[in-house]
Amino acid sequence: MTAAASYLAYAVHDMPSVSTGLTAKGRLARISHGVFVTHCIIAILVIRELWEIIVYVFSQWTNVLIICSYIRLRGRQGCWIQGLRLWMMEKVARIMFWLIGRGRSRRDRNIRQCNLVMSARTGSIACVTRVIFRTKKLRREVKMELFSSIKALLNSQEVAAGRTRSSPEELAQKKNELLRSYLGNAFADIEHLVGQIEHIQREIEGEGETHKILAWHIATSLCQIKLLEQQATGRWRDDLYNLTLPEGGGVWPHYVTAVTLSNYCAYLVRQALVPDNGLVAYKVLHEVRREAAQSMRGCSAMQGLPHQLILNSNRPRCNGDDGEEGIIDIAALLSEELVAAFGGGAEVELWKRLGKFWAGFLLHLSASTRAAKHQVHLRGSGELTTHLWVLLSHAGFLGETSHGDQMLDPADLSNS
Repeated sequence: MTAAASYLAYAVHDMPSVSTGLTAKGRLARISHGVFVTHCIIAILVIRELWEIIVYVFSQWTNVLIICSYIRLRGRQGCWIQGLRLWMMEKVARIMFWLIGRGRSRRDRNIRQCNLVMSARTGSIACVTRVIFRTKKLRREVKMELFSSIKALLNSQEVAAGRTRSSPEELAQKKNELLRSYLGNAFADIEHLVGQIEHIQREIEGEGETHKILAWHIATSLCQIKLLEQQATGRWRDDLYNLTLPEGGGVWPHYVTAVTLSNYCAYLVRQALVPDNGLVAYKVLHEVRREAAQSMRGCSAMQGLPHQLILNSNRPRCNGDDGEEGIIDIAALLSEELVAAFGGGAEVELWKRLGKFWAGFLLHLSASTRAAKHQVHLRGSGELTTHLWVLLSHAGFLGETSHGDQMLDPADLSNS
């Protein structure tokens, strides 16, 4: 199309733009041949065709094609010609990735955040349906922890595959067990703490991943409040989105990782991008926010919130209660056990464990979420969990969820 349009421009370039002639009555008239309009139309056609080529060449699909070609060439290494082609492909890949990365939007490096404690502290249960979202930059510390967790999964997979020869079904089961071992990996050397945590969250073991996400998210927020009370200089603002700690300290990289991933997982619940059904996730989130608003009623300062929730969790049950603890009570007990296990100046170790826990938990959630849910978020820059799902899927970690053709639930349809 570009060549044909360029030839058309060459064909009309000798035509005069304006000429004069005599009418039937002998008058002199000015005649316009429309050459300028023709040149404008040709220029629009050429620019449009070239722009389509540029958009395709510098798209994410070009990244995919380059990576696939690179992997094929690495598998054929042998003679020096193959080595030269591989070297040239590496150079081309570096140049293309740099060019594509230069044109990428800044929002690709951002991550959405949602904190239930901040959302629930509105003073009115009727206003709890209003969810506060923030957008934060995905920091380098968070990326490093996520990639370290993925690398640990790959190394454990190689060790498990190298010990015994297993069938594909057995190997898939071992990979799923590695994905589910996020709690043990974070607190493996503290057996009594793992036992206490499993005892506390036994009430939500059969309820689904949404209950676990919200319980650990609120527990992390309570630990965050206590840390800010101890280490923040001066009066810190009652804003759990604001990471008020001096950067560069020993606790900072683990603290920012745990808090960022915790708030992001709460945001995923709100978006129904979790293994549970979207309607179930929405109902659970709504009830937990109502429960949080009731538990936090009367607490004017953020500093006194953990103590009040602990007192509420230890209160005697009324006759009308069903005997089960709520998510807020479970979260308060979790935070109390975590702070007690790492007391006496061991805050760095606590947040190191929490950062490792949330990184492993997010990988488990990403692999266990159905492909149909991720498909909704493949457009544009996508979600972080969808990128992780792609990486884990290519590494063979498919989770225990059936990824066949399934109908989306209404919550997913509304997001699409």
